[in-house]
Amino acid sequence: MDHLKKLSSLKSLRIWNLNDALCLGRSASGTRFEIPVNFISIDECSINGKELSRLLIHFPKLSSLHINDCRKITALSVLEPQTTTTSVNKEENAQMLCPQQQLDAEGEDEITAEEGMLLLPPQLEELDIESCPELILHHNNKGATVPAGGLQDHITGALTVPMCSFFRSSLTTIVFHWNDELERFSMEQEEALQLLTSLKHLKLHGCSKLQCLPASLERLPNLKKLEIIYCETIQSLPMEGFPSSLQVLDIILCRGISSLPKAGLPSSLQELYIEHCPAIRSLPKVERRLSSLLKLDVYENGNEELRRQCRKFC
Repeated sequence: MDHLKKLSSLKSLRIWNLNDALCLGRSASGTRFEIPVNFISIDECSINGKELSRLLIHFPKLSSLHINDCRKITALSVLEPQTTTTSVNKEENAQMLCPQQQLDAEGEDEITAEEGMLLLPPQLEELDIESCPELILHHNNKGATVPAGGLQDHITGALTVPMCSFFRSSLTTIVFHWNDELERFSMEQEEALQLLTSLKHLKLHGCSKLQCLPASLERLPNLKKLEIIYCETIQSLPMEGFPSSLQVLDIILCRGISSLPKAGLPSSLQELYIEHCPAIRSLPKVERRLSSLLKLDVYENGNEELRRQCRKFC
């Protein structure tokens, strides 16, 4: 950490195959340093959640975090916004504070989180977790855990009301990779998704059993980019259409989708990309819906009528 603090312009940090990642969080002087990194990627490290939590407190501007194959991270929680206490009641309130507040009150060497628990900073905008099969989600306020395997299937663990409540004003991107369990979004997941009013980018990639998109999709007021990739069992897109804020729509390798929404595409749409979706045979009939379109790309669909319509709109 003493070396990292000298890199005052450092914005991105990648840590790979490090057996003692906690050494990065140590300082010879014991002083807590703040480094202006906004992206951290940690791959194949033996670091546990408590150790990573200690490391992350040095990066107050962190907005994007990628974790891959760090199997000692077994639980996930979110840091509450910091509160202040006076010296008089500091000791008295210590037992009532959440993990982050205890961290601030006692210092990084006395973090009270469990060994495997990672405490996420509340300012995160992007979170990408891969190959961490033991993860469960903890809710700080109630000490509860998310059932049904936690984050093992990604969507079940991430789309919960507690999780989305913490990130409702900061999270801008959600990416779900290779989920082979989820068929439909539950009512709780629909409710949780609607809380993410800051969400701008949603990507579903390789959800092999997913039959439909969430019905609450159109109620995401700031969603600008939607990617649906290799989700072959999705049969149709939302009948109600997409949010009026949507600017980019990518549909790739979704062989079950036969048409675009009957409600048409939003007038805000600027880019439409359709690849390897042979069942899609036409664009929406209401041409004025595409008046804002700047880029239209239909690739390897094998449908002459669709190509003819594309030429008409170019």
